[in-house]
Amino acid sequence: MKMENNSWLWPQLKTVLEQHKQTLFNWRKQVPTQQGRIKNFENWLLVELVNHIRESGLECDLRTNGHFTDGKVKASDVKGLRGSKFKAKHLSADISLCLEGDNQVVSAEIKTGLSPLEIMNDLLIVKHYNMAHVSNKAEFGWVVLIPEDDTARRSSLKTYKNIQKKIEIEYPDFTLLKSDETDSDWLFFCVAIPNAHT
Repeated sequence: MKMENNSWLWPQLKTVLEQHKQTLFNWRKQVPTQQGRIKNFENWLLVELVNHIRESGLECDLRTNGHFTDGKVKASDVKGLRGSKFKAKHLSADISLCLEGDNQVVSAEIKTGLSPLEIMNDLLIVKHYNMAHVSNKAEFGWVVLIPEDDTARRSSLKTYKNIQKKIEIEYPDFTLLKSDETDSDWLFFCVAIPNAHT
């Protein structure tokens, strides 16, 4: 599997976003929800990630909304969850791959909105997947489309940068890979990967 910056998700996500720039520009024109989410964008992104992985020829078993483990992952085992994830019984990764040959399992949670609660919850979940060996390497991917409207644009950009800082402060055991802000002023993405000792 192609790795970049010690991440399995980063090169996959970056390629999908580069290949669909015009589509993403069109997605950006939608009016987001109160949480800064563009409806159905997260599902579309996940579908395109699956398509890209399949078309790349990577030999693996792939599962969305699930794990390659014998048992279920209980939400109650993840300390500190809040909101709807706290009330859930079980958790499942947005995408999991079992790589042929070495039987390594990699997984990811994907977010596309600006809700700090949802993002911090997913980072807790990814950390748990790594510590409990649900996955050999669980990562967190986050994509944000900044709206065209000037007021919404400034607010969204400020929220994005504040959440990034919060991740770096509260999760020092993760490295946050960030897109180059000079490449685009409306498409931002990052991937949080566990440090070797995590």
